[in-house]
Amino acid sequence: MGLGGLGQAWSAAGRTYPLLAPFGELLVVFAAMLWVLLAASYIVKWASAPAVARAEWMHPVQCAFVAGIPASLLLLLPALAPRLGMTGFPLFLLLACCQVVVTAAIFARWISGRPEPATVTPAWHLGAVAGHFFVAGAAAALGHKLTGWCFFGTGMAMWIIIDSVVLHRLATHETLAPLLRPLIANEITPPAVALIVYIGLGGGEADAIALGLFGWALFLAVALVIIWRWLCEAPFGPGYWAYTLPAAVLSVAAWQIAHATATEPARYFALALFVAANALIGFIAVRTVAALAQGRFVPR
Repeated sequence: MGLGGLGQAWSAAGRTYPLLAPFGELLVVFAAMLWVLLAASYIVKWASAPAVARAEWMHPVQCAFVAGIPASLLLLLPALAPRLGMTGFPLFLLLACCQVVVTAAIFARWISGRPEPATVTPAWHLGAVAGHFFVAGAAAALGHKLTGWCFFGTGMAMWIIIDSVVLHRLATHETLAPLLRPLIANEITPPAVALIVYIGLGGGEADAIALGLFGWALFLAVALVIIWRWLCEAPFGPGYWAYTLPAAVLSVAAWQIAHATATEPARYFALALFVAANALIGFIAVRTVAALAQGRFVPR
């Protein structure tokens, strides 16, 4: 998700600086190839270690990442659509159905099983909220705006409901374990993605709702920067990739505002967020490669 979102940030920047656009396409294609590799590995896991895969699906925290499988490819679909041709809509339909079924199954478990407060994390936003927004964005890119508005409304409703639960848990119950703290960055994702999709469905206009969503996303980003030391107490590992999607979509959202308002301050601000997103994701990518080479990436 983080690499695909960064690719879309480069493509968005390419509307102002055309030389950057090809790099965005390359990043999106690389992210799609990585998705195929990871999805195939997950299928192998179900075939070779079904008990482990089933335990992940039933786990109250890890199940949210299972919902991220169709959501992550839906994130890439708007950028991949020109390359997919006639296969774009059938793939969209399949992914949208998977997204609805998986998310509905998890949501049904939440409201029927009374999860413990310790298992309530911002990871809930991945499939239930961001996933629906990604469906809406893909529908808009493929020219099905009525369908896009339906999923946009669902994503907004899920965001309001889930965020109320998550923020209440973070404010009133025990502190998240260090390994789970990077997931708090997912608080930025819903307003930023909602803004991107809202402008896409609305024809490119940045009205009061769009600017309000952008303001809330920026406020959350500032709050997380203030507590960055606390967020990063855990040793470096896979959880740190939770920072990449919020950084990428916040950059895309800033470019959307800059393009819609066509003002110089907005363009410079979008450029600053773009540089920051590239620095953060690049740092995490380099650390990941180094940790993989040393066999220290996945916690024992």
